[in-house]
Amino acid sequence: GKTSLLKVIVGMAPLDDGKVWRAPSLRIGYVPQEPPLDDAATVFDTVAGGLEGVQSLLIEYHDVLHRLAAPDHDPALQNRLDELSHALEANDGWRIQSRIETTLQHLDLNADDKIGNLSGGWRKRVALARALVSEPDLLVLDEPTNHLDIAAIDWLENFLRESNFNLLFVTHDRAFLQSVSQRILEIDRGRMFDWTCDYQTFLHREKLQLDAEER
Repeated sequence: GKTSLLKVIVGMAPLDDGKVWRAPSLRIGYVPQEPPLDDAATVFDTVAGGLEGVQSLLIEYHDVLHRLAAPDHDPALQNRLDELSHALEANDGWRIQSRIETTLQHLDLNADDKIGNLSGGWRKRVALARALVSEPDLLVLDEPTNHLDIAAIDWLENFLRESNFNLLFVTHDRAFLQSVSQRILEIDRGRMFDWTCDYQTFLHREKLQLDAEER
């Protein structure tokens, strides 16, 4: 099915036969239909978890900052904050921290909210933010409008149309498909057809092709 196909493309599922080729440096961001998120984690921790290398430093730095705000905090926390600050400086962590904060702001997410307190639509935004902070060359979305209300779908359509990364998605939402898609890949009877057009144009061209086949 479509989910299996996307998992094969992003490298999360093996093929029974054949090969998948990806550019060696290709960065893929993947948002599944039902994003598996830790209810006990914060939004910031979840989004930072989409990074490699410095995520643990950023998560701990964010946690120590909050603990320092408490009036009865452990004095040793300041030393730990300094150590984390130096480590982030050495690993380009401040630029990455800024990227996370910008992404959260762009998606209207509160860094300190608990995942378990979020609705399905907001959880989908968190999963999208986690994929985006990795600055993917290719963003892969499986049924992106699931659990979203009308306002959230409108927001997502505008966001994707204005973004500059490559996007591959599957959806049953035909209005969303018409709004966002610029190219459609159709798999029919073991062959793939490439249509560079929107959904309504695709339907028209496909009908002409099927009529020609029938004749």
